[in-house]
Amino acid sequence: MNTPKIIKVEKKPKICPNCKGKVVKILYGEPTDEAFEKSDDKKIIIGGCCISNDDPEWGCVDCDCSFLKVSNKELDQI
Repeated sequence: MNTPKIIKVEKKPKICPNCKGKVVKILYGEPTDEAFEKSDDKKIIIGGCCISNDDPEWGCVDCDCSFLKVSNKELDQI
Protein backbone atom coordinates (compact mmCIF):
# COMPACT_ATOMS: atom_id res chain seq x y z
CA MET A 1 0.00 0.00 0.00
CA ASN A 2 1.32 3.45 -0.94
CA THR A 3 1.65 6.07 1.76
CA PRO A 4 -0.09 9.30 0.76
CA LYS A 5 2.36 12.05 -0.12
CA ILE A 6 1.83 15.31 1.79
CA ILE A 7 3.43 18.40 0.26
CA LYS A 8 3.72 21.68 2.17
CA VAL A 9 2.63 24.69 0.11
CA GLU A 10 1.84 28.36 0.69
CA LYS A 11 -1.18 28.35 -1.63
CA LYS A 12 -3.30 25.87 -3.56
CA PRO A 13 -1.46 24.40 -6.55
CA LYS A 14 -3.24 24.78 -9.89
CA ILE A 15 -2.26 21.22 -10.84
CA CYS A 16 -0.67 18.34 -8.95
CA PRO A 17 3.14 18.43 -9.32
CA ASN A 18 3.20 14.62 -9.00
CA CYS A 19 0.76 13.59 -11.76
CA LYS A 20 -0.57 16.85 -13.29
CA GLY A 21 -4.05 16.00 -11.96
CA LYS A 22 -6.76 18.30 -10.65
CA VAL A 23 -6.28 19.70 -7.11
CA VAL A 24 -9.44 20.31 -5.07
CA LYS A 25 -10.49 21.23 -1.52
CA ILE A 26 -10.56 18.45 1.09
CA LEU A 27 -13.78 18.53 3.14
CA TYR A 28 -13.57 17.32 6.73
CA GLY A 29 -16.44 16.50 9.06
CA GLU A 30 -19.73 14.70 8.49
CA PRO A 31 -20.40 14.82 4.73
CA THR A 32 -23.82 15.72 3.35
CA ASP A 33 -25.51 14.20 0.30
CA GLU A 34 -24.34 17.26 -1.65
CA ALA A 35 -20.75 16.61 -0.54
CA PHE A 36 -20.96 13.00 -1.74
CA GLU A 37 -22.24 14.22 -5.13
CA LYS A 38 -19.38 16.75 -5.40
CA SER A 39 -16.93 14.02 -4.45
CA ASP A 40 -18.34 11.74 -7.17
CA ASP A 41 -17.90 14.62 -9.65
CA LYS A 42 -14.27 15.15 -8.43
CA LYS A 43 -15.05 18.68 -7.22
CA ILE A 44 -13.98 17.94 -3.62
CA ILE A 45 -12.31 15.15 -1.66
CA ILE A 46 -14.02 13.83 1.48
CA GLY A 47 -11.34 13.79 4.17
CA GLY A 48 -13.17 12.04 6.97
CA CYS A 49 -14.73 13.13 10.22
CA CYS A 50 -11.60 13.12 12.41
CA ILE A 51 -10.10 16.60 12.30
CA SER A 52 -6.67 17.71 13.54
CA ASN A 53 -4.60 20.90 13.31
CA ASP A 54 -2.32 19.55 10.60
CA ASP A 55 -4.76 18.13 8.05
CA PRO A 56 -4.04 18.88 4.38
CA GLU A 57 -6.30 21.53 2.87
CA TRP A 58 -6.24 20.31 -0.75
CA GLY A 59 -5.73 17.01 -2.53
CA CYS A 60 -5.26 15.59 -6.01
CA VAL A 61 -8.24 13.67 -7.38
CA ASP A 62 -5.94 11.46 -9.49
CA CYS A 63 -3.18 10.39 -7.07
CA ASP A 64 -2.43 10.19 -3.36
CA CYS A 65 -0.86 13.66 -3.07
CA SER A 66 -2.30 16.14 -0.62
CA PHE A 67 -1.25 19.67 0.20
CA LEU A 68 -0.78 21.18 3.64
CA LYS A 69 -1.04 24.98 3.74
CA VAL A 70 1.85 26.55 5.64
CA SER A 71 3.20 30.08 5.90
CA ASN A 72 6.11 31.30 3.81
CA LYS A 73 8.21 31.33 7.00
CA GLU A 74 7.45 27.62 7.56
CA LEU A 75 8.40 26.82 3.96
CA ASP A 76 11.80 28.47 4.49
CA GLN A 77 12.46 26.04 7.37
CA ILE A 78 11.99 22.94 5.19
